[in-house]
Amino acid sequence: MKEEDEQRNDREKRIRFQKQRMPIDTAFEDPYDCIAEAFTWIHPDDFRKYLHEWLRIALINDESTYDEGAAREDVMDFCNELQRLIEAMNVINEDRTPEKTRRWKENLPDNLKEEMKSYNRPVLLTVDQKSDPRTVIKDFWHTFSFSYARRELWDLMDSVIFYERESGRSSSDPLSTYKCLLALVEASLVLFQRSF
Repeated sequence: MKEEDEQRNDREKRIRFQKQRMPIDTAFEDPYDCIAEAFTWIHPDDFRKYLHEWLRIALINDESTYDEGAAREDVMDFCNELQRLIEAMNVINEDRTPEKTRRWKENLPDNLKEEMKSYNRPVLLTVDQKSDPRTVIKDFWHTFSFSYARRELWDLMDSVIFYERESGRSSSDPLSTYKCLLALVEASLVLFQRSF
C-alpha cells in the first residue's frame, strides 16, 4: 500500500508536457548557453567529421536535392562556410569557458595534455578570425539568409537519412547532429543581430 501511495505521489508531482532540454531551446534567450550546450552534445572535431560525411553523401546520393551542378556548388560552399562558422562558435565558447572548468586537466600526464591540445582546434580560420571570430559570423550572415541555411541543413539531413535507409549503413545520429547544427546557426544569428 505504501509503495502505491509513493507511485501516485510521483505521478501527481509530475509536470506535464515537459521535454528534455535541447541546445536549440536557449538560442534566442541565451545564445552563449546554447553554444556551450551544442558543443557538449557534439564536439567540434565530430561536427567536422559529420559535416564532411553529410556533404559526401549529399553529392553521391541519387535521390537528393543536389542533382544540378548549381545546387552542388551551393551546398559545397555552404558546408565550407558552415564549418568555419562552427569553428568560430567554438572559439567563442572556449573564450567564455571559465578557467576553473579546465583545471581538471592540470593533473593529467604531460603527454596526454599535449595530445588533448590537438583536439577540437580550428583548422580553417585565419589568425585574425581566431582572434575575432565575430568576423566569421558576420560573413556567414552577409552571405546566407536564415531560411536558406535552415533549408540547406534540412536537405543535407534528408539526404543522409535517405542514403542510410537505402544503403543499410548508419554512421552517425543525423537528427541529433541536425539539431545541434541548427542550434549553432540560430545562436550565431542572434549574436549577429545583437552585434555582440
